[in-house]
Amino acid sequence: MLRAMTYSDLNGVRCGRDSCPEDAKWSSYAYYAHGKEDPLITPAPSYISLGKTDDERRIAYRDMVRELMKQDKINISNTCFIGDPDWVKKQYECLMAELRNLFVARKLKKTLSANDPP
Repeated sequence: MLRAMTYSDLNGVRCGRDSCPEDAKWSSYAYYAHGKEDPLITPAPSYISLGKTDDERRIAYRDMVRELMKQDKINISNTCFIGDPDWVKKQYECLMAELRNLFVARKLKKTLSANDPP
Protein backbone atom coordinates (compact mmCIF):
# COMPACT_ATOMS: atom_id res chain seq x y z
CA MET A 1 0.00 0.00 0.00
CA LEU A 2 2.83 2.37 0.79
CA ARG A 3 4.29 1.76 -2.66
CA ALA A 4 0.97 2.63 -4.28
CA MET A 5 0.71 5.77 -2.15
CA THR A 6 4.19 6.96 -3.07
CA TYR A 7 3.55 6.06 -6.71
CA SER A 8 0.63 8.46 -6.91
CA ASP A 9 2.40 11.09 -4.82
CA LEU A 10 5.38 11.02 -7.20
CA ASN A 11 3.40 11.04 -10.47
CA GLY A 12 3.78 14.80 -10.90
CA VAL A 13 7.54 14.55 -10.39
CA ARG A 14 7.88 11.62 -12.82
CA CYS A 15 6.02 13.36 -15.61
CA GLY A 16 7.95 16.60 -15.09
CA ARG A 17 4.96 18.68 -13.98
CA ASP A 18 6.35 19.14 -10.46
CA SER A 19 9.95 19.61 -9.44
CA CYS A 20 9.31 17.95 -6.06
CA PRO A 21 6.40 16.22 -4.29
CA GLU A 22 5.65 19.38 -2.29
CA ASP A 23 4.68 21.12 -5.55
CA ALA A 24 1.92 18.61 -6.32
CA LYS A 25 -1.56 20.07 -5.89
CA TRP A 26 -3.47 16.86 -6.59
CA SER A 27 -1.72 14.25 -4.48
CA SER A 28 -1.90 13.00 -0.92
CA TYR A 29 1.69 14.03 -0.20
CA ALA A 30 0.75 17.14 1.80
CA TYR A 31 -1.46 14.99 4.02
CA TYR A 32 0.98 12.14 4.62
CA ALA A 33 4.21 14.15 4.74
CA HIS A 34 3.04 17.35 6.44
CA GLY A 35 -0.33 16.64 8.07
CA LYS A 36 -2.44 18.94 5.92
CA GLU A 37 -6.07 18.00 6.55
CA ASP A 38 -7.89 16.25 3.72
CA PRO A 39 -11.39 14.85 4.29
CA LEU A 40 -10.96 12.45 1.36
CA ILE A 41 -8.09 10.54 2.98
CA THR A 42 -8.31 7.78 5.55
CA PRO A 43 -4.80 6.69 6.45
CA ALA A 44 -3.94 3.11 5.58
CA PRO A 45 -2.71 0.74 8.30
CA SER A 46 0.67 0.56 6.54
CA TYR A 47 1.01 4.35 6.93
CA ILE A 48 -0.04 4.19 10.60
CA SER A 49 2.66 1.56 11.17
CA LEU A 50 5.38 4.02 10.13
CA GLY A 51 5.51 5.49 13.63
CA LYS A 52 3.88 5.87 17.02
CA THR A 53 3.03 9.55 16.58
CA ASP A 54 1.85 11.72 13.70
CA ASP A 55 5.24 13.45 13.59
CA GLU A 56 7.10 10.12 13.42
CA ARG A 57 4.88 8.92 10.58
CA ARG A 58 5.28 12.17 8.63
CA ILE A 59 9.06 12.12 8.97
CA ALA A 60 9.19 8.44 7.95
CA TYR A 61 6.95 9.10 4.94
CA ARG A 62 9.04 12.07 3.77
CA ASP A 63 12.23 10.01 4.19
CA MET A 64 10.69 7.09 2.30
CA VAL A 65 9.63 9.32 -0.61
CA ARG A 66 13.06 10.99 -0.76
CA GLU A 67 14.75 7.58 -0.80
CA LEU A 68 12.45 6.32 -3.55
CA MET A 69 13.23 9.39 -5.64
CA LYS A 70 16.95 8.59 -5.35
CA GLN A 71 16.85 4.81 -5.73
CA ASP A 72 13.77 3.96 -7.77
CA LYS A 73 15.39 1.76 -10.42
CA ILE A 74 12.09 0.69 -11.94
CA ASN A 75 9.99 3.58 -13.14
CA ILE A 76 6.68 1.94 -12.41
CA SER A 77 4.86 4.64 -14.33
CA ASN A 78 6.14 2.78 -17.44
CA THR A 79 5.01 -0.68 -16.31
CA CYS A 80 1.73 -2.52 -15.97
CA PHE A 81 2.60 -3.89 -12.54
CA ILE A 82 2.71 -2.55 -9.00
CA GLY A 83 4.16 -4.53 -6.11
CA ASP A 84 7.43 -5.84 -4.74
CA PRO A 85 10.21 -4.35 -6.92
CA ASP A 86 11.77 -7.76 -7.68
CA TRP A 87 8.39 -9.16 -8.75
CA VAL A 88 7.65 -6.06 -10.83
CA LYS A 89 11.01 -6.39 -12.59
CA LYS A 90 10.40 -10.08 -13.34
CA GLN A 91 6.89 -9.43 -14.68
CA TYR A 92 8.12 -6.50 -16.77
CA GLU A 93 10.92 -8.60 -18.27
CA CYS A 94 8.43 -11.37 -19.14
CA LEU A 95 6.13 -8.83 -20.77
CA MET A 96 8.98 -7.35 -22.81
CA ALA A 97 10.06 -10.83 -23.98
CA GLU A 98 6.49 -11.60 -25.09
CA LEU A 99 6.28 -8.29 -26.96
CA ARG A 100 9.61 -8.95 -28.70
CA ASN A 101 8.36 -12.39 -29.78
CA LEU A 102 5.14 -10.84 -31.05
CA PHE A 103 6.97 -8.22 -33.10
CA VAL A 104 9.35 -10.82 -34.57
CA ALA A 105 6.39 -13.03 -35.54
CA ARG A 106 4.60 -10.08 -37.17
CA LYS A 107 7.71 -9.05 -39.07
CA LEU A 108 8.23 -12.63 -40.28
CA LYS A 109 4.59 -12.91 -41.38
CA LYS A 110 4.84 -9.59 -43.23
CA THR A 111 8.06 -10.72 -44.95
CA LEU A 112 6.52 -14.04 -45.99
CA SER A 113 3.39 -12.30 -47.30
CA ALA A 114 5.50 -9.92 -49.37
CA ASN A 115 7.23 -12.89 -51.01
CA ASP A 116 3.97 -14.67 -51.92
CA PRO A 117 3.21 -14.70 -55.67
CA PRO A 118 0.35 -12.39 -56.68
